[in-house]
Amino acid sequence: MEYDKIISNRKRYRIISGIYFLIKDKEIIYVGNTVDLHQRLKVHSKDKDFDSYNFIKEKSRDKRLVLEYEFIKKFTPKLNKTTSNTGNVLLKELDRLEKVRVNIDIESKLWTEVKIKCIHLGIKENVFVEAALKEYIKGLEEKGNG
Repeated sequence: MEYDKIISNRKRYRIISGIYFLIKDKEIIYVGNTVDLHQRLKVHSKDKDFDSYNFIKEKSRDKRLVLEYEFIKKFTPKLNKTTSNTGNVLLKELDRLEKVRVNIDIESKLWTEVKIKCIHLGIKENVFVEAALKEYIKGLEEKGNG
């Protein structure tokens, strides 16, 4: 191949942010989120045995964190630590918020927005108590109906 042809057909390196799924023998073995998919896969290729991957593009850090949490809960990949045992404070707080959700009967379509808002504001113990969540949800519902 000629030099000029290689240069004219070059591809730009793009940093891809999102949720990724590591797959081995048609089984999702790990779910993660990253700001640089290529770099993250390179790191995982050294310590995890996978033969393929898939990803969902998502630029928002907050949405990535919520999606990662939801996919880990949904698929329970064997290389992800369970959310109840992990040292990740965020996952523990989202688990705690799930328990609050049951107590205040939040519509599921609003729940993702609530979790994103909690992450955006920095989830800390007792920051979002039931009354604060109810008030936030009421605002979301009014915005949706208005």
